[in-house]
Amino acid sequence: MLKELGMVEDVMNKEVVVRLSKGEHCQTCPSKGMCHLGHDEERLVKVKTDIKLLKGQVVEIGIPEGELLKLSFLVYFLPILSLMVFSTLAYYLLPQMNIERSLASFIIGLSGLFFTYLPLRKLDKARRSSSEKMPRVLRVIPPSCSR
Repeated sequence: MLKELGMVEDVMNKEVVVRLSKGEHCQTCPSKGMCHLGHDEERLVKVKTDIKLLKGQVVEIGIPEGELLKLSFLVYFLPILSLMVFSTLAYYLLPQMNIERSLASFIIGLSGLFFTYLPLRKLDKARRSSSEKMPRVLRVIPPSCSR
């Protein structure tokens, strides 16, 4: 389980918004420069919880490592794979078209990329409704122990 400390920014029914700083996992990650492009050192995360929390409390949130790997695969690898497969198929299966093969494979590859986006969006909505696959509040950190 990947764990990070954050501060509760907002409380809404059974959801809280937690402000996270770059954690210790970020320091050792090879993609640390890519993950937070255009952002400062902090980010906001919505987390479902049954724990009664107040704004300003420090909490520990966690996400299962396996889920993080699956999500990374789906978000990064699947669209690129789709682009390559559709482009290659178009290049070799559509030589009869009167337009240039490279242009046809590029256009169809982009179409494949777009059509990968639609199922990923549906999957994202389904995953958000499943609480065990989303980040969750593990515990409240007592004020004397926080940062």
